[in-house]
Amino acid sequence: MSALALVALLLVSARGGQSTHDRTRALMERAQAAEQRENVDEAAAAYREILQFQPHWAAAQFNLGLVYYTQKRYAKKRSKCQNRHSI
Repeated sequence: MSALALVALLLVSARGGQSTHDRTRALMERAQAAEQRENVDEAAAAYREILQFQPHWAAAQFNLGLVYYTQKRYAKKRSKCQNRHSI
């Protein structure tokens, strides 16, 4: 692999990471704003979207669990917790 191709590959990888970071931050801001407006459905959707591309991110898992608790969706919350602990 030429040095130029390696640099291009590294730049693309770095941009991908930054884009994931920006996307995560934007979704977290959207979820938190939705929670402040008491729109728990929108908040849950944003947390679920984060978990699609960062499935092991504890903050999104925890916040989604809190949203489910607020919605009294205990069974869904419990099954998600049980699934995570069985891994």
